[in-house]
Amino acid sequence: MSRQQGEQMAALEGSQKTITTTLNYNETTGSQVDLPNAEPGTSQVIYTVASGDLPTISSAPFSTGYYAEVYVGGRNYSGGAVTVNYRVILNGTSQTTGSASVATATSYFTVNAGSFGTNPLVVGDVLEVRLWASAATSVYWDYMCLSVVPTRMFPERRRRMLLDFSATQAYSGLPSGTSASGVVSGSYLGQSTTSLNPTGFNGAMAIVLDTANGIARQGRDTAQATAITQHATTRPYYSYIFYLSPISYRVGPDL
Repeated sequence: MSRQQGEQMAALEGSQKTITTTLNYNETTGSQVDLPNAEPGTSQVIYTVASGDLPTISSAPFSTGYYAEVYVGGRNYSGGAVTVNYRVILNGTSQTTGSASVATATSYFTVNAGSFGTNPLVVGDVLEVRLWASAATSVYWDYMCLSVVPTRMFPERRRRMLLDFSATQAYSGLPSGTSASGVVSGSYLGQSTTSLNPTGFNGAMAIVLDTANGIARQGRDTAQATAITQHATTRPYYSYIFYLSPISYRVGPDL
């Protein structure tokens, strides 16, 4: 028996390995500051991604990427509909702009900014959100939060079998506010989140990861998207982002 065969046989008898992910939110609720009625030269919200912003992952995987969402919240207090505009910037380069009319009945707004490039996030990236309104002294902002989740994780190296596999789908619930309906798009072992059933793979004899997406991929790490959500009484009002935690398996042989 070769050394490689011996290692693979030993792997079949290995103990169960569990990977858990804990998100670390960077959230601030500050003073109410009116938005200008023209695009400002400096962004109101600037995050330089630090290692402490990344999720805490137990039993470190072979590799993982990261995806970030920045939330900015405020309120229209003018008594009439006002347009809120935004610009999303990554490392000094504009990624997207947009706007929404914020009505008085749903006066609280949240910019859900996920347009930070098509490559996974890295420490040192500078994420900015810039806001302005169609009328002065009519809209304020007072909330911001950075949320980072894993994407394209490989628990073990590519083409290694994961035996007795199980996983649970988790969601990024922010410390404040309330969630909107819907989950930010992505895929899990080739499935769409709209029809996701992670328990369908639980107890599987073998899972093999052999695509660039790894065990799960956030849709917006390749398809940029930013939107403004509105709520009658609160901000942030946000869409969940999915990730997997815990993941449990035994290390199997290479294919």
